[in-house]
Amino acid sequence: MKKLNLGLIAVLLIAGYFIFTNTLYYPQSPIINLSKKVILHKLNDSNEDVVMLTKEDDRTWYITRSNNNGNLDTDEKIKKMISLKGWSFKDKEGSGLFFE
Repeated sequence: MKKLNLGLIAVLLIAGYFIFTNTLYYPQSPIINLSKKVILHKLNDSNEDVVMLTKEDDRTWYITRSNNNGNLDTDEKIKKMISLKGWSFKDKEGSGLFFE
C-alpha cells in the first residue's frame, strides 16, 4: 500500500511539473505559428503596453497586459495605439472597437 501511494504521488508530481512548465493551464492561442510559451516570453520581455506578436496572412496579432480593470484597461491601450496611426475611435459593440 505504501508503494502504491508513493507511486501515485510520483505520477502526480511529474504530471504537475509537465503542466506547469508547458503552460497547459493557459487558454488555447489562436495563433498557429507561436506557442503559448513564446507568446508569454514576448510579452514579458517587452516594456510596451501593446506587443506585436506576428503577422499571419492579412492579420496582425497583438497582446497586452491586463490589470484589475480587465477589458477597460485593454481597450484604452488599443485606442491609444490605433489613434497614433491616425484613426479615431467611434464606437464599441461587445468586445469590438470601431475606428474611422
